[in-house]
Parts: sequence; structure tokens; C-alpha cells
Amino acid sequence: MMVKMGVVSELSDSMVRPRVPWWMWGNVLSLDAPLVAAGWLWMLAEVSGVKLPWACFAVLWMTVWFIYVLDRTMDGWRSEGEGEQTARHRFYLRHRAFMVREVLPLMGVVTGWLAMTQIPVGLMERGMGLGLVVGWYLWNHAGSSRRWMVGIGNALMAMVVVGCVWWSGVEQWSWVGPLLLVVLVLRLVGGRLGISKEICCGVVFALGCGLSVHFYSMDQVAGFFSVEVMGLAMLAVLNCVGIAALESGKEDASSASMLSGKRFTVLVAGVVGGLAGAWWVGTGGVLLEAAFFGVVSMGLVYHWAPKMPGELPRVLMDVALLVPVGWVWWWR
Repeated sequence: MMVKMGVVSELSDSMVRPRVPWWMWGNVLSLDAPLVAAGWLWMLAEVSGVKLPWACFAVLWMTVWFIYVLDRTMDGWRSEGEGEQTARHRFYLRHRAFMVREVLPLMGVVTGWLAMTQIPVGLMERGMGLGLVVGWYLWNHAGSSRRWMVGIGNALMAMVVVGCVWWSGVEQWSWVGPLLLVVLVLRLVGGRLGISKEICCGVVFALGCGLSVHFYSMDQVAGFFSVEVMGLAMLAVLNCVGIAALESGKEDASSASMLSGKRFTVLVAGVVGGLAGAWWVGTGGVLLEAAFFGVVSMGLVYHWAPKMPGELPRVLMDVALLVPVGWVWWWR
């Protein structure tokens, strides 16, 4: 009798559980983020004229994949018991034990082996430094709010703003301006004191993509406050904000989730206007053009989202991050 009830329960659960369409599996398996990271790395290397070994792409892919799987496993764990969940949350909640016991350790071993055997020591040291920031983000995002963490967030935000003002020239401000616009709107609308997860994710993601190019160019391009990294950070932050605005409370209550309706459209319009103005005065080159089309693509996806089925808008918001890669590939 117990066996029969268990079978009936399992069958009813599978009938209620919505079927995941084929075009969503890249997002569900967290393959979208490493694909964008590898594409951005290629784009930076192509624009900068830097030749990179294959190991840089492999390590970046595995590192980003590991971080995103870990983060989404934690998301799935926290979302247990919530009413409405995305396909990604349901997948990681259902397979959380398998992820923790088998998948994440295997990914960590493969990533560590590639990094220690194929990557120069100097580049690995920089990656470990950036990894500390990622670890702080995961800890802060997973745990409850702590005043000292908020203080660290405020200090980091102040350092970024002061650094942008101190080191950036006219060309850099073509990127820093739109990025700071996104940061300012997030903080004013959200009313949060700490550094938001959208800003942290976007900036760290861009820094990670530019790390190898910065190292192999002898620190000539793709530095922390460079045109390239600020541009990619702006795209990544805007993508995180757009997805949070689309979900509108399905996940944790972040400052970006309040940017619903016309607010996000106005934000996109402001960034597009800033990029267009920078292009008009002749700064940024092909990378600025690529970022322009990426931002426009995200704006169009958000505008047409109400007419799209299910979670297609979220997937297309990530696809929009590959538009700059396609533009650079066509331009070359």
C-alpha cells in the first residue's frame, strides 16, 4: 500500500511539473553564463589584438560554470516552499543533493587541475584575488544581512566611484557615465545601503572576462577602470537588472526588482543615449558600437516581453549579451 501511494505521488508530481522546452536547457543547466563569458573573452582579445591560449577560454568557462551552478543551487535551496518558481529553481531544488555531492566537486577538481597545469602563476594569482570577491558575494548573498557586510559594500562602492573619477579620462567616461547611471538608479529606487547583487555580479563578471587579456597584454588593455571592462560591466549589470525586473519578485526582493514597467525602459533609454553621445564624439570604437547594439537588444526584449510565452524573455535577455560578440565577429 505504501509503495502504491509512493508511485501515485510520484506520477502526480510528474504530471503537475511543467515540461521544460528545449530552448530553455541552456539556461536551466547554467550554460548561458560561461558561453557569454567565453564570447566576451574572445571579443576583448579580438578588439585588443591579443592572442590567448586555449586554456584561458577553458578555465574561464569552467570557473564561471562552477560559480553559477553553486549560486543557483543555493538559490534553489532557498526557494523551497515558495509558490511560483522558475524552471531553473525547480531543477536545482530537485537535484540539489546530486549537485552538492557529485557535480560541484567534479567541476571544482577539473577547474583546479586546468588552472594549476595550464595557466601562468601570475594570472592564477589575479584570478584568486578576484575569487575572494566572488566568495564574499556568495557568502553575503546566502546569509542574512549583517551590518559589517553592508559597511564593506559601502566601502567597495565608494572605492569604485572614486577610482572612476580619479583615473578615468574623457574616453573612459563614455563607459563610466552610463555604468554610474545604472548604479545610481538602482540605489535611489531600491533604497539599499549595501552593494546590490546586480552591481556586484556585473562588475565581477566583466573583470573576470578581461583578466586574461589584461595579463597577456602586459597590463596595457582590459584593466580594472579601462574602457573595455567598464563597458562590459555596464552590459552585465543592465542584464541582471532587466532579468530581476522581468521576474518582479519571483526571486529575492532586490533593489532591481522594483524597476518594473517604464522605469527599466527609461534606464535603457538613458544608457543608449549616453552611448550614442559617446559614439558621436568619436570615443570607444567598435566595442562601443557592439555595446550599443547589446543594450538596444535588451531594451527590445524587455519591451516585447509581455507578448512572449513563459520564460522566453529571460532567455533572450541573456542571448542579447551575445549580440556584441556577433557585431565584433562581423566587423572583423
